[in-house]
Amino acid sequence: MLIIQPQKELKNLKKAGLDRKDITKVIYSHFHPDHIGWTSIEENGKRILTFPNAEYYCSENEWDFWTGRIGEPLSVDLKAFKEPLEGIIKFVKDGQEIIPNLSVKFMFGHTPGLINLILKADGKRLWFINDIVHSDLQFENPNWCFFSDNNEEKATKTRINAFDDLSQPNTILANSHFVEEAFGYLKKEGEGKYKYERYTK
Repeated sequence: MLIIQPQKELKNLKKAGLDRKDITKVIYSHFHPDHIGWTSIEENGKRILTFPNAEYYCSENEWDFWTGRIGEPLSVDLKAFKEPLEGIIKFVKDGQEIIPNLSVKFMFGHTPGLINLILKADGKRLWFINDIVHSDLQFENPNWCFFSDNNEEKATKTRINAFDDLSQPNTILANSHFVEEAFGYLKKEGEGKYKYERYTK
């Protein structure tokens, strides 16, 4: 099981003048190791939450799916992740606003409880497309799947159904897997045809 230690993230927080105790919200898109591995740190021989003053959120589907799946590929490390969150985690609903103008959108497929986040401000949307795609090539080839898609058929359907909405005006996409472009736009170029373009101010 991969446990990702959050040293780099904590250093970046410090550069921004923040301490890990200043973080008040942690929202899990899903429970693959590269998205949860910084949940806890070791202190005095015990695993404690990296952000002790935060509220933690996920979908109930995601929490339930990974319960008891020990030793499977991409399975959750119980001591490092689930045990510190027992009794703390909050389950979100589709469309729920966690803070004003930041809402949850269920995007099941890549995992059974994957969520995206949509931030609205000044007539624009910033859509965190967490793992519905892993490469910009999937916008032009939505039937292409990633090795870690739990349900390829559902993941593909979720992608295709989302593209029209993602390509609406004033929508900026934020992703965590594209190598060079964290932000971009999706443009519709015909029926069922889309192209991703890098965001420029």
